[in-house]
Amino acid sequence: MKNKKYSILLLALFVANVTFAQEETIAPDAPPADTANLPIVDTDAQAEGMAGAPFVADEKITTILLENFEIPQGWLSSIPIDFGVSRILYRDGSPEEIASDENKTVLGVKTIFFRRNYGWMSIDRPFPMYIRNIVRNFSMWVSGRDKRHSIFVKVRDIYGNRLNISGGDMRFRGWKNVIFSVGAPVVQYDPIYTAKGLEFLGFHISFVAEDIATSEPYYVYFDYLTAGVNLVPETVDSDDIADDW
Repeated sequence: MKNKKYSILLLALFVANVTFAQEETIAPDAPPADTANLPIVDTDAQAEGMAGAPFVADEKITTILLENFEIPQGWLSSIPIDFGVSRILYRDGSPEEIASDENKTVLGVKTIFFRRNYGWMSIDRPFPMYIRNIVRNFSMWVSGRDKRHSIFVKVRDIYGNRLNISGGDMRFRGWKNVIFSVGAPVVQYDPIYTAKGLEFLGFHISFVAEDIATSEPYYVYFDYLTAGVNLVPETVDSDDIADDW
């Protein structure tokens, strides 16, 4: 009887050790405190020059890649049911300026309108993406169809407020790198809070009635969404007191 109990105990310890080892092996590394494990890419000079206010001279704007739309993430599109229907689909292609073996597909949205009116569409991630540090701008390639419809990036600030950041209208044909400058209305820091930054939620499109056609679908495509964040390295004077006690 003792041998049986001893065998059961050894088996339990073995299973526990294997389980612990598996969890330790597959558990992801903790993301770094600066970019939340998002890749750093080349900074666009145009986007850097349109950093949102307030802007200080010693800021270091670093560009991180949020989404290149290569792997389906479960994006959702919604539009008022009496206004039209929309569909999301990943499509082959990319702007020539950023085409590569790692960037072959884009996010496409097809909309069929039931009537001409001033309306809207929401294009959402299945869950918010939290961006650490202060975001100065978003940048994304958009393929427009020469319409006056306006494109926005949707975010949530540290107070839980949902806000739309304008990228202007889409009165252009083909691909254009659209900059969304993040300004003061988006609160990303408060001395009382330990966290800073914002949550990226998705996109918003406001439609202009005069540019809506009920006889044919409306298409728009997105690619290579980045964020310019403020990464200022903390410096400590050589004679300063260490906070390690």
